[in-house]
Amino acid sequence: KHACALIAGPSGAGKSALLWLTANRQSSRWRWLRVKATATVAEGAAIVRFIRSRHPSPQSPIALAFDEVDGANAPLWNVLEKELSSLSSVYLLGSIRNEDLEVIAGRADLALFHFGLTEELAEDVWRKLHSNNQSGWDHWREPFEQSEGLMLEYVHLLTQGRRLAAVIADQVAIREKEGRSDELKLIRYCSEICSRGGEVEMKRLSSLISLPQERCAGALRRLLDEHIVRESRPGVVGGLHQLRSLALRDASHDDVIHLREDTLWTGVLATTSDSLPRVVHSKISEISDDELAAALVRLADILAQTSDVECWHG
Repeated sequence: KHACALIAGPSGAGKSALLWLTANRQSSRWRWLRVKATATVAEGAAIVRFIRSRHPSPQSPIALAFDEVDGANAPLWNVLEKELSSLSSVYLLGSIRNEDLEVIAGRADLALFHFGLTEELAEDVWRKLHSNNQSGWDHWREPFEQSEGLMLEYVHLLTQGRRLAAVIADQVAIREKEGRSDELKLIRYCSEICSRGGEVEMKRLSSLISLPQERCAGALRRLLDEHIVRESRPGVVGGLHQLRSLALRDASHDDVIHLREDTLWTGVLATTSDSLPRVVHSKISEISDDELAAALVRLADILAQTSDVECWHG
């Protein structure tokens, strides 16, 4: 009935997994195309033209997968939903966090699925992991209740026996005890930016925080080897799940010496140009009207300090 559908839920609920599982199961029926979360509304017309050029038909339908719709890229979703609604045999499936639903313009015209971890699904996941000797829990109920409805947290509890935040806090604490300050610096900046959907250019970050490139490369290599951070492409750190990024961010900041605000406003200058709007929007959306003026002044000050104006365009 609906050509457009959104899977909504909290971060870590399993929305992305459900979206890609759906795409996989329908791969023989529809031609699937991925819309990157970093795409902008300026690319909407080109995407629509491309879809039209593929001549979708009942015999050869096309479906677009748009994972992680948020306040920054919602204008593109809204354009695609409007433009593609007039085309038959074209479908649009996206995932979105509950708090971002208000930025969707045509909610009345799409199918909205609120997704979360149910008892039935929790038991099924536990049985499969337990039968494969991948979980030491004798029952699914306790980890399910601890997970607070989040699939990522639930699977982590089943397989690791502890909450994700506790494991990450230990990883940070070990580095603090051993004085691994270079790694801790990278963790702070990367987790703050990645928790807001951004990506970090490591060469630029190295310069901003006065960390020599050779030391930066060594610290980054150790973090990559231990899967603390993820290199989304050469020289760029990103793609960390928000739940993991938030845990790293909270564990590495103490709100006494290492302040999140300082990390953020320095880190935005190392953020990739295509993910910068997401980071800025994330910050603006969480502050009150009284704080907005101060935040905009700080953004303006940062802009005045950089000659790389292109990264702020749009």
